[in-house]
Amino acid sequence: MASLTTERVVVQLEHMQLVISCVRSAVPPGEPLKVVKVVPDLSDPTGARVLRQIDAEVLRCTSLALPKIDPNTVPVDIVMPGSLEGPRKIVRVSRLNIREGCNIEDHLGPRRAANYCLTNDVYASAIGQLEHLLPKNVTADWKIKTVLFVYIDEGVGSLILHKGRVIRGAGFGGPLGHAIVETAGQYFDDFRARGALEAYCSRPWLSANIVNRYFTDQDKRANNSDRQRTLSSTALRRALMTINLKEKESLSYRVLSDGVDNDDPIMIFALREAADYLGLAISHLLVTLNPHLVVLDGAMVHRLSGFFDLTLESLRRYTWVDAWNATTITRSVPCDAAAILGVICAAREGLSFHEA
Repeated sequence: MASLTTERVVVQLEHMQLVISCVRSAVPPGEPLKVVKVVPDLSDPTGARVLRQIDAEVLRCTSLALPKIDPNTVPVDIVMPGSLEGPRKIVRVSRLNIREGCNIEDHLGPRRAANYCLTNDVYASAIGQLEHLLPKNVTADWKIKTVLFVYIDEGVGSLILHKGRVIRGAGFGGPLGHAIVETAGQYFDDFRARGALEAYCSRPWLSANIVNRYFTDQDKRANNSDRQRTLSSTALRRALMTINLKEKESLSYRVLSDGVDNDDPIMIFALREAADYLGLAISHLLVTLNPHLVVLDGAMVHRLSGFFDLTLESLRRYTWVDAWNATTITRSVPCDAAAILGVICAAREGLSFHEA
């Protein structure tokens, strides 16, 4: 892990946006010195182009924010989803189109690569929540307990922390999103399996499910009732009436939330179905691990009213009562800087996603 200095750069790599923040490692960190947002180049499945883009933007951002400091001395944390092996090797990140894997040294050279540390986005958010954001009465003594952290948004990320360390098993333990919840479900290349959880409760799947159901229902129902006429004027129904079927995964959280707010039966059914799958998958870990604390995070939890409560309802229904009663389940505190807080805290405390 890169050593803790007064300044560092945190790169948050998402599907549609690359956010580069120069920050001070104060406790708690103050406002970032500089933030740069660019569209990532995800055209190369080896990850080479996006890594070179990140390095160029990091050097530019650092020179502007810290003109008196040698950029080669500033630690850089890349926070990203996917499978990582060690602090500088990407194995596979399907959502970012990095499918062949790569070592940072191969594309940046050993000197530049020495600055970098790859960190899983769920881990960074989890540490930020546990150390800074969640109430202290909830996180008390978390470093000597077992914690399950689940992040639900464009995909499903998760990790298990036991006594402050990530449980990785033989290398890749913890990704609940790859658990199979429908043995006869649709095959997805990204998971190389049928019926993986991520394909049933992430935002893209929820969007596609609603679109499919809308077009199915169109042919089966009369649309002349007062209720149907009222629904037809909502943002969700207007989006459904004009959507291109090739973009069925594109419904935004704003549009989906409109469906929840208007109690649209298509939206509510899909939301319940997604929560039911998530609750079923988590229930297995509640029974087998009986963690002290479960934290649910991500836009599905915070931006879709009712999803958290529906997931709890599902969990309660599927979980052995003794395990249910012994586990605290909560949602995270909404905070865009959670991952930044997490990587700074990890550096300060000597914690690492890659530590055995």
